[in-house]
Amino acid sequence: MKNIILTVITLFSFITIARAQTVPSYVPANGLAAWYSFTGNANDDSGAGNHGAINGATLTTGKKGVANTAYAFDGMSNIIDLPNTFLSGTQVSAFSFHALVFLNSTNTDLVIWSKTLFWGEISFNITNLNGVRFGWANSISGNKYSTIRSQSNVIQPNQWYDIVVNFNNSGGQIYLNAMPITTNLEWMAQGGSIISTTQIENSCNFAQDAGSSKIGNYLNGYYFNGKIDEFGIWNHALTQQEVTDLYNSCVLALNVQPLNQNINISNNAQFITASSDPSASYQWQTDLGVGFQNLNSVGQYSGSSNDTLTVSNVTMGNNNQPFRCIINSGSCLDTSNVAILTVNSTVGNIDFKQNDMFSVYPNPTTSEITISTNFKFTSIKIVTNIGQIILSKEKSSSVSVAHLSKGIYFIELYDEKGNLLKIGKFIKE
Repeated sequence: MKNIILTVITLFSFITIARAQTVPSYVPANGLAAWYSFTGNANDDSGAGNHGAINGATLTTGKKGVANTAYAFDGMSNIIDLPNTFLSGTQVSAFSFHALVFLNSTNTDLVIWSKTLFWGEISFNITNLNGVRFGWANSISGNKYSTIRSQSNVIQPNQWYDIVVNFNNSGGQIYLNAMPITTNLEWMAQGGSIISTTQIENSCNFAQDAGSSKIGNYLNGYYFNGKIDEFGIWNHALTQQEVTDLYNSCVLALNVQPLNQNINISNNAQFITASSDPSASYQWQTDLGVGFQNLNSVGQYSGSSNDTLTVSNVTMGNNNQPFRCIINSGSCLDTSNVAILTVNSTVGNIDFKQNDMFSVYPNPTTSEITISTNFKFTSIKIVTNIGQIILSKEKSSSVSVAHLSKGIYFIELYDEKGNLLKIGKFIKE
């Protein structure tokens, strides 16, 4: 038997186009053939111009909880059509596909991507056995069919998964959340006779295509049911480090989430957050009935672009007002939890107690901090800006911090059940 062609006939001719500005820094630039971030549209951000046409799929929240950064597919008819020229005329000996997916169910085959060929198709899908499968037909070499399969029962509904499929010189590997998982390699001749169960065909032929290329469906009617946040293709097998970089992407550890505040009228409220990245930037937002909008440090608001937002002299107009913070680091972005401001009024001669008054002084300090509150707490933790707990002790009105290095720290107060009550911030000089 003649060796199957190893050389690249037309090696993804469009990948020499420079990386577009919109491709995140964690996406490997080398050999990038297409990149769909799905941020507001289905455009190909790689610069190759293989933009998708939406057919029923709708924009939704992505993995990081940010609106309009993923597409939702209903499992019945929703697809994104890619140009018929997408990956046309190409036979390769190495490639990688990546998808960030969230499944609503796994009770049938769920197709992430497919391309129709002169004989059969190429498809990337989640199987009804809760595994991952990538398969292709190669009519040039005699209608042979190859598949790379993961273990069964590795995918569950209602969770985000980062999936990479690698193919390189008759071998293959599937990565789930950056971890290689056991694969079955199957190489079959026409009619289903097995050629090999230890390797796959050492080239993947896109040349005999009939055109149609889709995200969310393939020719036998199976559709994707869930969300797709990112989708990308490369003309080489990604390294383990590149796979890991894709998985880590822009996960900013939020070590401090803002807490709901219950404040008496005319007092001040503070919302505090913190990221693992000391160089991160912050933008506080509020929703006054038209969606979350950026705040500026004017009027009641100060600290709108740092980790602590202060709302001064609160009024009943602030009652039930929601706040959140958008944190950025380079190309990375994350969103904090939403915290609600509740404002207590005074009625007649009834004076509402300021139950949540909390202050730390002196601030900055060199040796000791004093804690002043009007509410009961039972324990204290001091936490660094990367989330490391460096002190934990029972209730005390003062805490020695002389041994701490210079920097910014957070002090957390807990009740007897271990519930976090309040967060404060101080500077050690």
